Amino acid sequence: MNAARRQAVINQILGSSYDYISPYTKTAYSTFSQVTSKENSNYTLEVLFYVFLYIFLIYLVLLLINYTITPIFSFIPGSAGVIGIPGNGDNIVYMNTGLVPVNKIVPVSPDLLSTQNFINKFSFSVDLYLRRLTDTASGTRLILYKTSSAAAATPLAAPPTGTGLADYMAQNSSMFMYLTNTNDLIISFVNNTGTLLSSPPIQNVPLYTPFRISVVVESKLFTVYLNGKQTGQAVNRGPITSPAASTNQVFITAASWANSPVRTVFVQNFNLWPRAIAYTEVVNAQPALAPITQFGAEEEQGTSSSCSTN
Repeated sequence: MNAARRQAVINQILGSSYDYISPYTKTAYSTFSQVTSKENSNYTLEVLFYVFLYIFLIYLVLLLINYTITPIFSFIPGSAGVIGIPGNGDNIVYMNTGLVPVNKIVPVSPDLLSTQNFINKFSFSVDLYLRRLTDTASGTRLILYKTSSAAAATPLAAPPTGTGLADYMAQNSSMFMYLTNTNDLIISFVNNTGTLLSSPPIQNVPLYTPFRISVVVESKLFTVYLNGKQTGQAVNRGPITSPAASTNQVFITAASWANSPVRTVFVQNFNLWPRAIAYTEVVNAQPALAPITQFGAEEEQGTSSSCSTN
């Protein structure tokens, strides 16, 4: 009870007779009220101090158990632990606001990831939505690629007539994702000898339904996942690098020639990490798989809506 309210209660109890109390008595009442109020404040502060002290001690005990006996805290999505600890991750999600333009480059300054080299020891995932692939030329179905920031300044031209897409991209990138003539999805790195290090083909990729491709790149190998399930792995003898690799690598969506004459491949939620993530992070990566409406795909031309045969 604060001093003003205490004084009001005293006045109510004593009534008008309080006006006749001597000034010395009133001073005593006032002093008593101030002392009591100060004691109450000190008591409250003391209680809060002990509450925070006990919470801190409990946290230290749980932290000790977490690192010595069994996980208590979960610091990353999907990791063991019963208490989730929210915080800022080291990843950035790009291309998540609708239709992604061709030749879209990420990361760019001043992004926190723009200083990373992304040659090896990194991870990314991307949501894909594929439609009637027969509407696109079978030999140029590039989805995205990685190259030096200097090379990215100039849009990549279409492959010369008679040059295969894989051979062409091996000369102009350090990593690329594409669909083969038989509609298999492949991720390839250009290794330190200039030859391709490719994942096993992902056959029968889904059409007309979004799916997520995740790639975890370590020093000498990379692993590919389809909707959180491992589809293959490629191992290099030495560290994964490229003759064209620089200290500044960026990722680029395919040019318009890769979706000609009709666009059939749409991307969304390009999630990028500057490290090789754990499998639990692959499975629990946020945001969730993008719905069809988020891709911003224009209405498909023609009356046929059946899926092409893979």
